[in-house]
Amino acid sequence: MSNTFKINPNITKCPTCGLTLRFHKVESKELTACKCGFMEAAGSLHILDHINNVLSEYAALKNIHSVKGLFNETYLIAKGNAFSAYGFMSLLLKRSQAFIFGDRPASNLFKNIDIMDVIDTDKGILGERVSIRDTGLESSAQLHALSLQIILLTYVIDETLSVSSLNQNTRKSGVLYTEDIVGLSDLVNIDNLKDKQRQHKDIRDSVKQESGPVL
Repeated sequence: MSNTFKINPNITKCPTCGLTLRFHKVESKELTACKCGFMEAAGSLHILDHINNVLSEYAALKNIHSVKGLFNETYLIAKGNAFSAYGFMSLLLKRSQAFIFGDRPASNLFKNIDIMDVIDTDKGILGERVSIRDTGLESSAQLHALSLQIILLTYVIDETLSVSSLNQNTRKSGVLYTEDIVGLSDLVNIDNLKDKQRQHKDIRDSVKQESGPVL
């Protein structure tokens, strides 16, 4: 069965329709796909899971144990979802793209590594999901691009911690504050996110009412 490989179950759902994605071994050439037509690169879920693990381990090395969300909610890194494809990986990625596509001389080092996308969905912490593009690159070139991208993601973590250090009076140690991500207002629409969360809450409340009390 294609869906029996050990992957964080939170990223196995299609960002478009919510069905379980069809995926294969990491070395497979077959695209990750869904019945609804959504597709992304072969091995994408393994890659996204690996990046999540790398970011989580990097945060641990920095003595970071949790991420503070945009509405003051807390996500424990040990639970494995804070930096997942449906978590804050999308926010780190969008910030990192400022380096890829910026006009600094150093940006030239990271040109042509735009191998990851952020797509809108009605799921996840931010209503977003990171996707791996089917670029057609050779495996060695793809590995190189992903390695550079991971470096940029860890740089965003470092940059954010540096900003937080300037506000030590209001910041707890061991916490990564998403509100300290540089350029946050350009990376996420807070009002839209609030509306999405409100809609989800209304739907959940409606389902509870229709289900009635548990007897």
